[in-house]
Amino acid sequence: MASRFASMRFFASLLAMLAVLSVADFVLTWNLLEREGSLVVESNPLAGRVLEAAGWLGLAAYKLILMTLIAVLALVIARRSLRSGELLLGFGCGAHAAVVITSTFLCIQPEGGENLVAVASTGDEEAPPMFPREAMAVLAQESVQHELQLTSAQVRHVREMQRLRKQLSKVARRLEVAEISLFMDRINLQESEFMAQLSPGQRSRLAQLCRQMRGPLAIGDEDVVAALGLNEEQSDRVVLLLDEHREARLQPSDKNVASSTEHTKQRLLAVLTPDQHARWQAMLGEPFPFDNRPAVVTVADADF
Repeated sequence: MASRFASMRFFASLLAMLAVLSVADFVLTWNLLEREGSLVVESNPLAGRVLEAAGWLGLAAYKLILMTLIAVLALVIARRSLRSGELLLGFGCGAHAAVVITSTFLCIQPEGGENLVAVASTGDEEAPPMFPREAMAVLAQESVQHELQLTSAQVRHVREMQRLRKQLSKVARRLEVAEISLFMDRINLQESEFMAQLSPGQRSRLAQLCRQMRGPLAIGDEDVVAALGLNEEQSDRVVLLLDEHREARLQPSDKNVASSTEHTKQRLLAVLTPDQHARWQAMLGEPFPFDNRPAVVTVADADF
């Protein structure tokens, strides 16, 4: 009898622990996602969708329902086998505890942005290159990840950047301008951290692949203009061609967009001298067979 009573007390303790861990999970999640400049996103896809659709009250309800389901299931099982019910609660507590420990660790870590600012302010190291606008479409391809020999951590970083951009695209219409600006700051910091993780060789090859993806439309980029040594007349001509291309894409027309883009590319290449053309080919690097080529990224396109 005493043994049975002790087991029931242990079972009740596990229920109480599950409730405490669920509350701690919710509070830590709120702290991580809401603090200014946070790069953390909800890793649970279902919880993330609930948060996007119903906000924090919806997420609280989701976690309460999940905890209740585990508790009710454990109680039903415990009526037949108390030991089995305890094992189920123990598993639930362990899963919640793992999340709480991870969240706690993230809470006490310094923000990634602070580390970048510290590096930039010392003057001892150069800031990593800017994340190319079209790089996300390039990095999303597995063949490119193999080409760059990305580590497993770098691949996870790419997926995190993809998820954050996708999350912003879903909620952007419901956000104020200031909130969108903060979200973009998080994305920019995340991209800067990724570039800082790359070796010089990886950065160089990524830049080549991004130029290959865009083709001659990249000739108007500041770094390309400088590397090719375009004079003022050439630079003005390139700007004019890109402006015309952008305006043509924004105008409703029956004209084939791909044909128009290809025509613009040929006109841009015609601006270069033979020596500059050779340098441009060198900047492209070895041709790469992309898995697929998304819609061409141009100066008229949005950032995401």
